[in-house]
Amino acid sequence: MGVIHIGAPACGMNAAVRSFVRNCIYRGDTVMGIHDGIDGLIAGNIKEMKWSDVTGWVCTGGLIASRLQEFKIQGLLIIGGFEAYQAVLQFTENREEHPAFRIPMIIIPSTISNNVPGTEFSLGCDTALNEITEICDRIRQSAQGTKRRVFVIETMGGYCGYLATLAGTILKTVWLVVQMQPIFMKEKFTIKDLQMDVYHVATKMSEGVQRGLILEMKKLLTIITRIHLSSLC
Repeated sequence: MGVIHIGAPACGMNAAVRSFVRNCIYRGDTVMGIHDGIDGLIAGNIKEMKWSDVTGWVCTGGLIASRLQEFKIQGLLIIGGFEAYQAVLQFTENREEHPAFRIPMIIIPSTISNNVPGTEFSLGCDTALNEITEICDRIRQSAQGTKRRVFVIETMGGYCGYLATLAGTILKTVWLVVQMQPIFMKEKFTIKDLQMDVYHVATKMSEGVQRGLILEMKKLLTIITRIHLSSLC
């Protein structure tokens, strides 16, 4: 059996590997760990994983096919997000040409964006959401002692908006900005748009609101230092 990580890291991936490896060993199977993702599979960076190897882990088609045959991999577990889905899709589409791909392949969804098909939950997204809310709670403590200020917080999450939307709902943000994919947007969101949002919050402050929190996604590439909040509020 082979196990591989594909894509960006997310909390819970190593725990999944640990469970997979030890369950396979318990059943009498041999597990081959594929290091460095698809590049590692191509380079043959593969070695057998023993029981003790996962202690503390609570963490070019033809060439790929030849590596699977070389190491006698008869089943493959892939842990990851969209990149993992795309890799398995390419493997299955080339099964006729490369018999080595005619093995069971399983994906464990693992992405903090929670944006992969076929599931409503993926490894890492809950941990990321809890981290965001905890950090925002700390910022809120600072905000309680400093009035007439606007706080803009960036989150990750690609074009999905899961983290920003859920965190914004929990934290009751004044303004929530989610970046859509370019094909769905008539106009590109810019720093000027965020600046207008800050003016909106400043107007609310003039009416008695003392603090404001804007939550937006990293894809906006907003440079907060360009907005002189002191001059607006």
